[in-house]
Formats: sequence, C-alpha cells, structure tokens
Amino acid sequence: TGKNLLLRAGDVVTVPERLPDDLPLLTLRPGAKVHFVVPPELLIVPGAEQLALLTETQRVQRDGTIFVPFVGPVHVDGLSRDEVSDLVTRKVQEKLAVPVQVWARLL
Repeated sequence: TGKNLLLRAGDVVTVPERLPDDLPLLTLRPGAKVHFVVPPELLIVPGAEQLALLTETQRVQRDGTIFVPFVGPVHVDGLSRDEVSDLVTRKVQEKLAVPVQVWARLL
C-alpha cells in the first residue's frame, strides 16, 4: 500500500535516482517501454552518433528484445533497469573503440 499525496501548484517532489533496496525490482517484459540516457559527449564521438537512437522510447518486442545500434536485437525480458543498463553498455562497448556508459529508464 502507498500513500496518496495532494500536491498543490508550486509543490516540489523529489524522486530518487535509484529505488530503495527493500522495494521489489521492476523488470522488463514484452510490451514494456524503455529508453536510455546517453551522455552528450558520447554522441559527438565520430561513428557513435547512432547511439542517439537509444534515447528514443521503444517497446520490448514479443520475443523479449529491444534494438540496440551497432548490436542489433538484445534480449532484455525479465531484466531489471540496472541489468539492462549494464548489458547494453557492455554490448555497445564491445563494438565501439571508446568507453561507453548508458542508463536505462523503464517507462
């Protein structure tokens, strides 16, 4: 059970960057939406411009995959936000000759 908050104009709500450890982890399933945060300095590296496609929202396909530039379909069904971030970072870094770090956001 959660708490309902009545917010008024001017109220500020801070949302934590990470979920507390005692909350269940959300996982990706077919139909779920995800996009990635890609550091702007990475997008100006020659050849890495296609990573901007990761910032667009995409749905997890029926087969549990998402499309990752330079890599192709990547299976993400059942993975948490942090697991997806690590997996996509690793797969892209294997293809590019530059350090890469991306962060998933589940929508």
